[in-house]
Amino acid sequence: MNRLLLLLAVFLVSTAGLFAHQALAEATPLAIAAWRLGLAAVFFLGLSFAAPSRKTQAPLTSPTRLRLCLAGFCLAAHFVTWFGALDYTPVARATLLACTTPLWTTLGGFLLGRRRPSRRDLLALAIAAAGLLLVTHAAVQSPSPRTLLGDCLGLAAGMLFGIYLLCVEGLHETISSQRQVTVAYSVAAAVLWASLLVRGGISFAYSPGVWRALLGMTIGPQIFGHTLINWSLRHFPSSRVAFAILLEPVIAAGLAWGLLHQAVTPLQMLGGLLVLVALAVVIGQQTPKEHIEDEPVG
Repeated sequence: MNRLLLLLAVFLVSTAGLFAHQALAEATPLAIAAWRLGLAAVFFLGLSFAAPSRKTQAPLTSPTRLRLCLAGFCLAAHFVTWFGALDYTPVARATLLACTTPLWTTLGGFLLGRRRPSRRDLLALAIAAAGLLLVTHAAVQSPSPRTLLGDCLGLAAGMLFGIYLLCVEGLHETISSQRQVTVAYSVAAAVLWASLLVRGGISFAYSPGVWRALLGMTIGPQIFGHTLINWSLRHFPSSRVAFAILLEPVIAAGLAWGLLHQAVTPLQMLGGLLVLVALAVVIGQQTPKEHIEDEPVG
């Protein structure tokens, strides 16, 4: 069940590109990120006030507050760079670079002394890299200043989300998933809205279609998708969760084919299969932790 919920989380997150594609027609990457995190923060803050508990009211320790603040800042920067990459670079290319998260979590876990990558980790990473290259092969174009900027933003998005996962890993031992995302989302929203105020870029003059995209992006990928990813860290280490996120460009390609009528080539299908194999290698070797009593969200 834990693995199925992790895959469900990845599927929901994978739908963000469809919503972002519509929202970027009128809104900036910073504005989209601010609305997405802002609406999510309001939802979870309201949930905390509506259903308070001992776990949500106990004071946070200084190290926990510091980790959650850093996680929120990285999450805010992740979304700005991710939406920025989508605005400058073809979707498949930007997705590939944003999905380098496992590289950074594996490297970060090693540098922090938490774990060493196993041979199976390295094998799975190689298989997944080959698969992702095949999935995005059709989107590779001649380099230009615009695509170079998009590539840098996509790579930064992957690195920032990797840092976010490392920051929140293990916090389930002291706080609930609901409180974890409430604090992280609130910090991220505060950073983003403050940035909008400084830039003077707050706007409510969007078309109904863009508002639907912003709302859909908040409910599916953010409130449910990213919250389930946080919940999955109770049962899998951050490197395993990051590897599962490698499935995102495969699912996104399938959704684009079915909903936007974008063709999927045989090479892309083969690449998707390789990513699935890599996921089976990595997640299959991880034995879920013993059941931990968790306070359900809501």
